[in-house]
Amino acid sequence: MKKLILLFAILFSCIATGQKAIEIDGRIKVYNILPRVWGNTINFRASTESDLFTLGFRDVVKPVITDYQRYGSLLPEHLTNDVYTYPIVDFTPEQISAYDQAQLDSDGSANKLTYYRNDGQRWNKRIWDRIMREYDDGNITKPQFEGISITLFDALLPLELGLWKVAKSRVDAITPPSNATLLAILNKVKEIIDNYITQNY
Repeated sequence: MKKLILLFAILFSCIATGQKAIEIDGRIKVYNILPRVWGNTINFRASTESDLFTLGFRDVVKPVITDYQRYGSLLPEHLTNDVYTYPIVDFTPEQISAYDQAQLDSDGSANKLTYYRNDGQRWNKRIWDRIMREYDDGNITKPQFEGISITLFDALLPLELGLWKVAKSRVDAITPPSNATLLAILNKVKEIIDNYITQNY
């Protein structure tokens, strides 16, 4: 009964990897796929388990680990009962902290903000491209170009961080210009931001 319990414990605490390992010159060589040729054997992958065992190949297993652990390197002393078992290395407090932060950096909230930020940067560039285009095409004067640049810079800056609602409140607070071209630019900016917020928030 004890042997049966021990067998179940081993089965549930380890994961068979399908790998084979062999000690060569004091080092453990792990194979995910056996080589086609080994020594004088051409079709080595067709070898039987008995043949592999005789040559020194052993199965490899990986114990189940927690989030705060990793697998160490296989060494000759990790062979027990004719099976190589990867050693478990516990994270240091610094590694645990870094791991936890990495999880936060990639959780749903972080990914959502990254999405907003990428879109914000893309649309911010498109807006400034249009302003530059209007200036290059002679539709606005240099003073008008400089004026709207100063006016919109602080208002659109939150888009670089993905803060669309902050950008909206700043753009909405801008006094509409009297120049028709500048007003069209401002209205287009408002439309872009309003539509994005409606579709994504």
